[in-house]
Amino acid sequence: MIVMDRPVDIERGRRHAKALLRAARAGDPDALARMRSDREPCLADAQHAVAREHGEPSWPALLRHVDTLGRELLDAARTGHAEVVYRLLEQGAPPNARDPESGNTALHLAAARGRLDAIDYLVGWIPVDKHARNAAGHTALGACIAGTADPVVAKVLVSVGLEPEPWMLEATSGKLAAWLRDRVGRSRDRSLLPERFGEAAWSTEVALFTIMTRSPLAETRVVGDGFAVRTGRFDNSRNGVVCSRLPEQHADEQIASVLGWLRERRAPAQWLLGPQTEPPDLRERLERAGCQPERTAVHMAARIADLDLSPKRQPGDLEVTPIHDTGRLAEALDAAQDARLLASLGLQDVAPLRHYAALLSGRTAGVVRILIDGINAEVLELNVNANERRRGIGRALVLHALDAAAAAGSTIATIGPTPATVPFYEALGMTLERYPPDRCYYTPLD
Repeated sequence: MIVMDRPVDIERGRRHAKALLRAARAGDPDALARMRSDREPCLADAQHAVAREHGEPSWPALLRHVDTLGRELLDAARTGHAEVVYRLLEQGAPPNARDPESGNTALHLAAARGRLDAIDYLVGWIPVDKHARNAAGHTALGACIAGTADPVVAKVLVSVGLEPEPWMLEATSGKLAAWLRDRVGRSRDRSLLPERFGEAAWSTEVALFTIMTRSPLAETRVVGDGFAVRTGRFDNSRNGVVCSRLPEQHADEQIASVLGWLRERRAPAQWLLGPQTEPPDLRERLERAGCQPERTAVHMAARIADLDLSPKRQPGDLEVTPIHDTGRLAEALDAAQDARLLASLGLQDVAPLRHYAALLSGRTAGVVRILIDGINAEVLELNVNANERRRGIGRALVLHALDAAAAAGSTIATIGPTPATVPFYEALGMTLERYPPDRCYYTPLD
């Protein structure tokens, strides 16, 4: 028996069975070999064949299996077991399965309980219906407001396209209510800004890999219409592939070759794709080769002109200065190897990758790194010493870096935040946005 290594998908299974039946009735020998030979091909036999190839003895057994996966997905979302949510989605759990009483989907349940990690997986999973409404008529954003009203969860849901509704303003108070009020209908007014921001975030990722190829410590090779770079650092922003087009007849061979080349250094890496690929199924080929698509990422972005760059409370003896030598960079980063790699890319004031240190009485209290790539700029790293936080040092570092970016001609700023840093960047005027799905793939280590 052939057992399929792809997830169960009942709708796809139904289509597959119908296609199998058509092929069998047309006399296709491979299709006939998968069907019963003692009678004319029929739909039940085709469905039975599909079920067996998914490891189940019959079509009803396959339906029961998928139903079980759906119930387990709801339970995992309810309890916030994010890794279980991801595993079940990978196994083919119906992403829009509903609780029979409340009509809640997994996204509703995770939102109502503030399960941010589970939500990150769900909102990035393309088949998930983010606009589904439960029996009460609420979207997942409504479930969040009616539940824990977690402000970070609410903002993530708005960032992926859910709009606040008037009743939500009455059900909330304080900063969250003001934030929701400001965004009622705002997604319509913002036109193409989210798309522009998403492309800006992707473009700076490409720019970072391009810059890495200039280091004498990096190895590079040509791949299709792009390149691959490896540095050996255990960081997927230091190793990767930028390639959207491969010759169709050699695509699988070239994918295997470059992935093998990356694995030699046993370091994580990414494969970045443009919106259009050749061959058209390049994404599916990457997945078959073991690459994992990034479908859950969010980023924060804003037009630099819209940001609040005014200084706030900060220590009187604070000084922000550029870092121009490797030793000082190593001290600021507390990572000599990474400092050598970054220093090899240039530490001049006009370099695309710039580093700034916050000094208190001559002592390093924090560091920021920014990538300036034409009209786009991304804050790549911000670290403030634990005993110096909440004193305005982080804000001063970011503002200094963004001032430099604006002076260099950048108009859009992006950042890859953590849940803990979302409020910090919001205070500057940045908003949560969806990273373009299926444009980044994580390459396998083994």
